[in-house]
Amino acid sequence: MTAEKKPRKPLRPEDLPLFPSEEQIAVLVIGEARAKEWPRIAKALEEADGFPPIDEHVGARYWPAVAGYFRNRWNVDLYNSNARVRIAPAPLRPRPKK
Repeated sequence: MTAEKKPRKPLRPEDLPLFPSEEQIAVLVIGEARAKEWPRIAKALEEADGFPPIDEHVGARYWPAVAGYFRNRWNVDLYNSNARVRIAPAPLRPRPKK
């Protein structure tokens, strides 16, 4: 008889410590399937856009600052598990008169 694997419980922002691992942040921000891309993405955001750096004393990013970064940049609340990014549709352009 083989043991069945239980599905992994989804990671929630409220479950994180103040200084989570980069892997935990990656899974929450871009998903488990793309988590390996996180180091490159995080570095680019740090250099170009003021993404919170890894604290030199703790060795991790301060999670409330990370969540605040995405709230300010994309208006996405990572603490709202029902959050969906809503993009307003482009306004309709009037048709040119013939």
